Amino acid sequence: MELLRLLDHDKQVEEEQKNQIHLKNLQEAAIHGSVQLLSQIQKENPQIFRSPEISSMPENPLHAAALLGHLEFARKLLGINPELSKSLNSNWSSALNLAAAKGNAIMVKELISADSSMCGVLDGDGRSTLHLAAVLEELLRAEPATAALTGGGESCLHLCVKYNRLR
Repeated sequence: MELLRLLDHDKQVEEEQKNQIHLKNLQEAAIHGSVQLLSQIQKENPQIFRSPEISSMPENPLHAAALLGHLEFARKLLGINPELSKSLNSNWSSALNLAAAKGNAIMVKELISADSSMCGVLDGDGRSTLHLAAVLEELLRAEPATAALTGGGESCLHLCVKYNRLR
């Protein structure tokens, strides 16, 4: 009986190590925008995309892809697990917040199509995606109610002037 318990424990440890390697490779794939590596990881370990570890990472692969502008990677990842669009990073920013702050209109549109409810989510500084955006038109079209004030009482126009984003 003890031998079976030890074998089971060893198997669990091996699975955990395999998951950690896949999570590390997934982060690398996101940083480089490698859809090929993403597909390989999906083939080898499809359950990793639904694991609690991926959504609880300080920066999940969708955050990296949004920040770095890897559109095809983000599309594929959202196709595998659209729930990742709801995850917030260590600064309480969503992938949509990050893409909007970078001014990446195409990525913003893709992330809105995955979940438009994220438009109104405030980041750690109390700013919505609209407040961060250099691409206001897509956000207003998707969710007009996101034009509200920040937690500090500033409108998106205040922030556009403050951060010299008047385009």
